[in-house]
Amino acid sequence: MHLSVARLCLDCQEIHEGDRCPVCTSEAFGFMTRWVKIDDAPARVSPHEKSAGRPSKVDSYRQLLNPTPQRSRTARWLRKGGLVVAAGYLARWGWQIAADHTRSQRETPKDDGRS
Repeated sequence: MHLSVARLCLDCQEIHEGDRCPVCTSEAFGFMTRWVKIDDAPARVSPHEKSAGRPSKVDSYRQLLNPTPQRSRTARWLRKGGLVVAAGYLARWGWQIAADHTRSQRETPKDDGRS
């Protein structure tokens, strides 16, 4: 058991590392580092971190949760070009509606009250 996670049960004086004492199931505890000071020892490298060729688990999970797909240059140009074409068609459609509206207003005869 590592000293930084060791806990002393205040009821039965058992040393454990869980949230509850395994002997008396008490939740009253104190960390051992309260009474025993730890020197700043150099950090140990775990065997999983020694393999530099493989990404760590945290990086793997981060990639799974936030994927960043790599798109080709052609796909990006096609997507942007599609947006430009769609915007052009919408502008043309709006222009035609506005022109039809003004044309229909000119062609309707005004009723001046003569019958």
